[in-house]
Amino acid sequence: MMAKSDMRSRRWQVVLVAGTIAIGLTVDGTDAALIPSISGELRGRPLPSFESHTLDGQPFSSRDLVGKPVIVNFFASWCPVCSMELKDLQTLQPDLRQHGVSVIEVLVDPVETPDTVDEAREQLARNPLPFPVVMMMPALRDVFAYEGFPATYFVKADGTFSTTLFGYQPIEQLRQVAWEIAGQGAETTIAPPSSPVPSGGVGRHPPWEKRPLLALVPAPWAQWHPLLVHFPIALLVLEAAFVCALLVRPSERLAQFSTWLLGAAVASLVPTILTGIRDAGADLGPDS
Repeated sequence: MMAKSDMRSRRWQVVLVAGTIAIGLTVDGTDAALIPSISGELRGRPLPSFESHTLDGQPFSSRDLVGKPVIVNFFASWCPVCSMELKDLQTLQPDLRQHGVSVIEVLVDPVETPDTVDEAREQLARNPLPFPVVMMMPALRDVFAYEGFPATYFVKADGTFSTTLFGYQPIEQLRQVAWEIAGQGAETTIAPPSSPVPSGGVGRHPPWEKRPLLALVPAPWAQWHPLLVHFPIALLVLEAAFVCALLVRPSERLAQFSTWLLGAAVASLVPTILTGIRDAGADLGPDS
C-alpha cells in the first residue's frame, strides 16, 4: 500500500517538474536587453524614408524628423532597463527642449512581443510619456539597422545619423551625444568606445539569448540575472531524470539525490529573484 502511495506521489512530482520546465523554456524565448556599446556604423548616413503611426493612431513618417536634431529611442514596455533609460530621457527633457533636441520613442512590442501591445497601451495611458510614441513596424528594421532594445539613435538636423547607443547608457553619455547633434559639443569618441562590444563573436546580444545552454558559460559576467535564471531550470531537468529513474527502478539512494536536487532548485530561486530585482534597479516599470 505504501509503495503504491509513493508511486502516485512520484508521478505527480514528474508532472510538476515537467510543467515547470515547459513554462521556463517558453519564457526563455524572449529577447534580452542589448549589451551596452557605442556604435558609429551609421554615422553620416542619411535617414531613409519611412512611414508608421503613433500610439494613438496618428500617421508618423520620416518627414516629421526633417530640419531638427532628434533622439529616437527604441524600448519595450516590459523591459526594466528600457524603463530606466526612459526616466533618464525624461530627466534630460528640459535641457533637450532648450537646445532644440526632440525625442521620439519607438515601442517595439508590435514586432518583438505582439501579445503585450494591449497591455503596453494601458500602461502608457495610465503613465503617459512626454514624447511621441511611434509603433514599431517591420520596415523600421532596415531604416535603423535595428538590432534590439534599448537602442538610442541620434539624428542631426541635416537628416544624417550620428552616434548610436545600444543597451542602457549612463545619463551623461546620453547628454554628451545629444549636445553633439545640437551643435553644442565635440563629436563623440568612437574608438575606443566607452562600452565596447564583447569579443568572441557574441556581438551586442547576450550569449544566452534564445540559447539556454550557453548561459552556463557566458562571455560577459556583468549580467548575472540572465545567467542565474537558468539554474532552477537546469536543476529541475536533472530532477526529472532522477524521478523517471525512480519510477523505473526505485532506489533509496536515487530518492535521496532527487530530494537534494529539488531542494537545490528551490534554493536557486532566491538569488535568481534577488538579482532580477537588483538588475531592474528596484524599478520594475511604470506600474511598480
